[in-house]
Amino acid sequence: ELAGKFRAPYSSSALAVNTFAPLLDGLSLPGPLQVDGPVTFEQQRSAWASGYWPTLDVTVEAAGSPIRLFVESKCTEFLRHGHPDFSKAFVGHAKQQLGEAAIATFEGLAEDAAAFDPLDARQLAKHFLAAKRAVVDSSQAFAVVLLCIWWEPRDAADHRVFQEHRDAARRFAAAVPDADVTVQSMSYRQLWEHWEGLGDPVLERHTELLRSRYDVRLR
Repeated sequence: ELAGKFRAPYSSSALAVNTFAPLLDGLSLPGPLQVDGPVTFEQQRSAWASGYWPTLDVTVEAAGSPIRLFVESKCTEFLRHGHPDFSKAFVGHAKQQLGEAAIATFEGLAEDAAAFDPLDARQLAKHFLAAKRAVVDSSQAFAVVLLCIWWEPRDAADHRVFQEHRDAARRFAAAVPDADVTVQSMSYRQLWEHWEGLGDPVLERHTELLRSRYDVRLR
């Protein structure tokens, strides 16, 4: 990916790397929530189903830490039509590992790819199941925050699709309740605003650089 689409100005992986790579030992999220550990990129995790493992854009994991972070980053993908494949195997494993409400959500996604449009809920569901497996397979006690984070322009309020995407992300988070995995959703601009409010001059400079590249208007 580094040799190809990573170079595009609308690359979601480049957006994730530019945002998270300078954070050498964890990060702060709104809540507030501090997640400690090394920041890594393009990490594959099994969601029990056979085939290609889901690939997370960012992970923050440290042995002994009570919280681990899995990140699904989007730039402009949700502005284009299309849905990924979603094997019935994911539903089968959801039935074995998740509660009734989350199972119903997985069943709904198998039948209707557009259930949470314009959110890419199928991909997020795969990552959710991978996060659940990380907890189930570990001998350590921890919880996973699955962060769904996406780009928005500065004038997002003038374009209905961005509010629709926010609403869909909140609906998905509420539709998969689980004791081990929590979905947290926000735009990159919301994360930058949080960092700007921490009073850390290094983070303030970092967000200034991010805004100079990404915080643009559509018109």
